[in-house]
Amino acid sequence: MKYAGSKSFTPSTFRQGTSSRNNVLAFRGTIDAPTQVGFYILNWQLTRNGKKVNPMLRVGVEVSCSDGIFCNGIERYVGGKCVRGEDPCDDYEDCTDDSCDEDYGRCYHESNGCPTCAMSWTLDVSSDCVPQCQTRECGPDMCGGSCGECSDGSVCDEDHGMCYNEHWSGSRNSYFKNYPHVASLSGGSSGGSSGSPCPFPGCRQSSSGGGIQTLNVPPQRPADFLNVSALAAGGDIPQDWVRWIGWDENIPQTSGDCNHFRPRCDGCSRNEYCGNDCECHQIGDDVADITLDADGLLNYYFEWKYFEEGDCAIAEGCVRDLGWRRLMRFDTLSINQGTADFEPPGDLDDTELFEFSPCHNHYHFKSFLTYNLLTLDGLWQVGKGFKEAFCLTDSYQNYEGPSVSCVYRHACDTQGVSVGWADAYRASLDCQWIDVTDTPPGNYLLAAHINAALRVWERSLDNNMVTVEIEIPEDNGPTDSETYGLPPGFFGF
Repeated sequence: MKYAGSKSFTPSTFRQGTSSRNNVLAFRGTIDAPTQVGFYILNWQLTRNGKKVNPMLRVGVEVSCSDGIFCNGIERYVGGKCVRGEDPCDDYEDCTDDSCDEDYGRCYHESNGCPTCAMSWTLDVSSDCVPQCQTRECGPDMCGGSCGECSDGSVCDEDHGMCYNEHWSGSRNSYFKNYPHVASLSGGSSGGSSGSPCPFPGCRQSSSGGGIQTLNVPPQRPADFLNVSALAAGGDIPQDWVRWIGWDENIPQTSGDCNHFRPRCDGCSRNEYCGNDCECHQIGDDVADITLDADGLLNYYFEWKYFEEGDCAIAEGCVRDLGWRRLMRFDTLSINQGTADFEPPGDLDDTELFEFSPCHNHYHFKSFLTYNLLTLDGLWQVGKGFKEAFCLTDSYQNYEGPSVSCVYRHACDTQGVSVGWADAYRASLDCQWIDVTDTPPGNYLLAAHINAALRVWERSLDNNMVTVEIEIPEDNGPTDSETYGLPPGFFGF
């Protein structure tokens, strides 16, 4: 197997090992990685007796200082070398007990005498209160009144002020634990890894055995997994499947003069590092850290829905065709566990960042969250969610502490997620689905990637991607019942 990609990496040829297992060929070798932190695509050509075998294999890899362990500190590339950074879960509050969950890349802050407030919307009942109903059709107006009532058969999502039809919630499956997938600039252990390939750099998924090649990028750390069984099989891959390189290639990587996927900074001091916003930052600066709650993705269910010309979902490209479509719906919960608000870096009139939705009558932050349906080996994309733009709001307070506001600060006209707050999207909302009408029944990976375009500077990118295993059951069409699993009204957070 010959490397034929970017010259940033030293060309090399990997040779097949002494054995193969389950139609998986094993290769091993070493190539030199560049010192430019960021995301790269590695191209490989498999040959046999000097002849090329099937198409070139493209694999995504991240070059990073990360040692692959979230809880031991955020490593940074400072002054030409990797250095240990800040504690990822320290909220700098004396009245909280901080803890870190390595498997989930999550932080927890237990109050130890902190000032507290209700974990809900806080009302302003002063005489000069201005109702907040510009983008809400129901629910509280924040002044003690209501923005409206939903019609019969609909329920109000008070977090977002939207009416929706209540559904049964569905099947839970095992959560895939978290192991980052990076090419390291720092030191680390050498040797191979076994397990299912993590579908993209930085994602978090469990190991589970299997014949996988390890690509070692100096200094001797497992960096990428190449499973070439699909190449060896040949001819049995559906034409509409797309080879998965590790992230959505349709996401724009640059804005202005900044390449967020390979950021460069001018004038950083020897004590500063270059963030994915192409700005110089000091270790320990207050910064957001947005992450996903896996339970929301596991709260999925299926339904058939009929679409006509003029439907909002058609206008926003959320389904593949008109007529009856089978949808896999799921919840998402985006939590800001950092020490600064998570905010888009521009104004609503910045068309690179925002787009106005006539259907929803508010602006959406583009390329914020992507969903992809992958084969269990992480090699092929079999479907994707077309909703990548979201209205970021403070849906509810997730943490307590002196730095956590008791009143929401972000709505659709002032988008963002405050420190200690979370943005919730229920499965019943429009476009909160993947169209699986033409997807064969079976087990797949549902992969979610938050801050997908890397537009917002964060404390860590190692916890931005989550995969869970889901099952698409057999179905007999629109007349079949798709309501099964958990009780009505369940919200999987």
